[in-house]
Amino acid sequence: MRILLIVLGLLFFNVSIDGQSRMAKVHLDKPYYVTGETVWYKIYLPQGFSNISGKARVIVKNSRDVLVDHYSIQLAETQMNGYFKIPYDLDSDTYTFSIYVLENKTLQPVQLLDFLIPIYNDLSGSELIPIFPDGSFRSKKEINQIPNTSLDLEISKIEAGTREKISISGQVTRADGEIIPSEFSVSVVDEGLIGPAVDEYCVFSEEIDLGFNVVIGLDERVFLQGYISDAKTDQPAQVNILGAFNRKQNRMYYSKSGENGLFTFLMPEQFGDQNLQIAGYLFNEFEDTRIEIFKGTADTAMIRMTNQFDRDVSDYITASNVRKRIYQQFKQIEEQAEFNIKELDRLEVRPNKNYKIAEYVSFESVGAFFDEILGSQLKFDRKDDQITAKMFNPEKNRSTSTDQDFYYPIAPVFVIDGKMTKNAEFVYNLRLSLVDEIDLYYDWRDISEQFGTFGEFGYVVIRTNNADIALPQEDEEDIISITAVQPAPDYPIVVAPEEEDIPNLRPSVYWNPQVGNKNGRLQTSFTSSDDVSKFRILVVARTNSGEVLTRHVTYQTVNN
Repeated sequence: MRILLIVLGLLFFNVSIDGQSRMAKVHLDKPYYVTGETVWYKIYLPQGFSNISGKARVIVKNSRDVLVDHYSIQLAETQMNGYFKIPYDLDSDTYTFSIYVLENKTLQPVQLLDFLIPIYNDLSGSELIPIFPDGSFRSKKEINQIPNTSLDLEISKIEAGTREKISISGQVTRADGEIIPSEFSVSVVDEGLIGPAVDEYCVFSEEIDLGFNVVIGLDERVFLQGYISDAKTDQPAQVNILGAFNRKQNRMYYSKSGENGLFTFLMPEQFGDQNLQIAGYLFNEFEDTRIEIFKGTADTAMIRMTNQFDRDVSDYITASNVRKRIYQQFKQIEEQAEFNIKELDRLEVRPNKNYKIAEYVSFESVGAFFDEILGSQLKFDRKDDQITAKMFNPEKNRSTSTDQDFYYPIAPVFVIDGKMTKNAEFVYNLRLSLVDEIDLYYDWRDISEQFGTFGEFGYVVIRTNNADIALPQEDEEDIISITAVQPAPDYPIVVAPEEEDIPNLRPSVYWNPQVGNKNGRLQTSFTSSDDVSKFRILVVARTNSGEVLTRHVTYQTVNN
């Protein structure tokens, strides 16, 4: 079974934006990026999304519509904060970030918005190729400044030494002096590296794609939706029971597909990287299936940039390559950030039978081991050179005269180091020297508590001493790694290192998408970097009534 997986999150609420602004505001920490950096962003949604909370799904694709990454972020009080750690081997390209939620009635994904981000590979050694240098791809002018309302900013220093503390305060006021409580996001970048038009590229508007009075749904659980088809005929496959096995939690989640082949999984909220295995179908209704999971439908496009933009990018890439060589000497390349990773409890039910292999005489294989155990609850049979397995059924009538009646009619499920297979021949031939313990679950009550209804004919859990054991290809193809809910970082993100001998040459000096005190005013501080340059502090403010304003101030660093 071949799979490509993307996860969504959902929660039930009604949203009506009829008569309200349909524009979302996006604040990036930088206008463009190079590989190895982190994209930090804040999204302000229209007021029609107030008083809701749940998960949205971020899907990152390149200009060739190839999936690059996918993860969930929190949507709360009309805002979303997220990030994307750029792999070092990513190609220079324009990448589309699409934000999705799920429509309540049809369970179809709904795209809220998407935005484009140029990312360059500064380690490839190839010459920078301009991307259509004949226009501007985004502009701050799309954000309407509010009449008779201003964002006032004060900075403690307009000239500072390197690694010197700089404070900034601010507030939104009406023409009559009334202070309007607001929330703020703040970014500080090296304007000498990035270029002078930071505002135009870092803060912009995107239209929400929802229609009027759309009912959409989100949930605190992780939502997985896809399509299953018969691999031989390519026709939709209606499957009664599908399982998704979470290795970390040792839990199975369930779904089924309709006549159209569509299925939906709902799983408890999961954080960070997870391994999921689509465990196929319980009664082998199809010899082979193909599964495709929703990966986004947004059209990708190449951005258009000005000649000045391309010159700035070229200079930035050259400087970035030099900085990476410097940081390699200190074994610090990526930006330093602390992340809060929550883990769900792992479900463990006591097995009906446990074998610690070290306590037994050595056998060549797992199958040979069970062949020698009289009255074993796990039985392997060979017929026409094909090996099958059966698990003891304690509910069977024990007065019957044949052994066959004491076993379940359908093969058990084998779980080897958290990976599932029904391939009895593979398990039979597995070298016993690789195995530490074997657990047998054959009582349906214990099976149900540990694994639910999937595999109700027995489970065999095998723990090995070899982390590199590969299952048969058809099972390995069903295992995917996902980022479920993106771990939350501790804000602010400040890149200044504590060690005096480590240089601080980061172009993004400070990022905080959640600034504001109880009075709704801006008050924060950061430390200047080691670069002697001109820096721009960019502030986005949104009032309690949904008005959005932007403003920047600059400061210059000098040698101490």
